[in-house]
Amino acid sequence: MKKVKKIRSIEQNNRYRIILNLLVAQDSGYTDDDWHELLKNKFIKPRIVKSKLDGRKRIKRKPTTTTLTTEEFSLYNDKIIAFAKEFFGVDFNQYLN
Repeated sequence: MKKVKKIRSIEQNNRYRIILNLLVAQDSGYTDDDWHELLKNKFIKPRIVKSKLDGRKRIKRKPTTTTLTTEEFSLYNDKIIAFAKEFFGVDFNQYLN
């Protein structure tokens, strides 16, 4: 029997949206959607899946946040916060607690 993994929670998604808006507020010139695309490509590895045709070939799929587990999404958010602190010198944790 395959263990079911819990996908990201609504609370985690809301926190992520706040983080994206904080990035937009840094006057970087990027929108929240721009940041979403940039960050998922920076921090999430492409998925490799078996081909449905022969079951052997591997196909790379674009990174996505929608299938991350709660643990994976939490780590993803932590990476973004660390990136923001390094890049902008702002600790977003002060706005998230």
